[in-house]
Formats: sequence, C-alpha cells, structure tokens
Amino acid sequence: MPEHHDQRLQISLFSDSIVLFSPDTGGESLTAIAEAAAYIMRNAIGSGIPMKGAPAQGVVTNDTDKQLFFGLPIIDAYLLRENVKYYGVVVHHSAEQSVIGVPLFTDAPTPLRYSVSDEPRKYVDNTMELIRCVSGPASAAG
Repeated sequence: MPEHHDQRLQISLFSDSIVLFSPDTGGESLTAIAEAAAYIMRNAIGSGIPMKGAPAQGVVTNDTDKQLFFGLPIIDAYLLRENVKYYGVVVHHSAEQSVIGVPLFTDAPTPLRYSVSDEPRKYVDNTMELIRCVSGPASAAG
C-alpha cells in the first residue's frame, strides 16, 4: 500500500472482493481510499489480474474482526462493479460530488451492461422501479 496512506483506512478481503473503509467522508480519507485503490489496481493489472472497482459513499456498519459488513454503499458498489463493461474503477453517483478535484479521478464515458440513462457515469439506484420496468406490472396474488 502507499507508504503515507491514512492508518485509519480499513481493508478487508472476502469472497472475490477487496473492500476499503474509511471512518468519514473527509478529503484525507477520500485521498487515502483513492490512493489505495489506485495501488491495488496498478499492481493487479500489472500482474495480469483483471479487476473492477466502484467506490460508493454512505453509512456502513462493519466489524472487520468478525467479517460483518452491511450498508447501502456496499450494495451500490457491488451492483455498479457488476454493471461496468471494462476493468478499472468507476465512482458510484453517491460519491461523485466528493471526488471532484481529486487528482486521481477524471470524468470519462463509462460503458455499462445495462443502462436506463443517457448519462452512463450515473448508476440508477432505484432497483425496485428498474425491476418493474424490466419485468412489467406485477400480477396480483390470489
């Protein structure tokens, strides 16, 4: 990891995922996450290991000792990562405002597998509405 990364940054591995957590959404924490993600991606791609990442922002409950993690940002990051059609890091819309001006991030067209918007960088997080659009009106049980 970068030598000067924030010591408060928590890193956890589970399944096929590397998850980075910070205690807040401040600039120093964001920079630490961005530098750690860039370091991980650079080394993985350099070793021939394809990876995707999708940082999201919000409240998460995590206990790294017990490997317990839950919260909407984890779901948002997972869904966006699965939807992106290339290897790299794409910021979820919940964190877009926070990364403006951070040197490691840049605006770029992002091809998605499934898009319901003309703005491919923004991920639609209204999952239930999307499911209704795709599957049609729900039939009454009875």
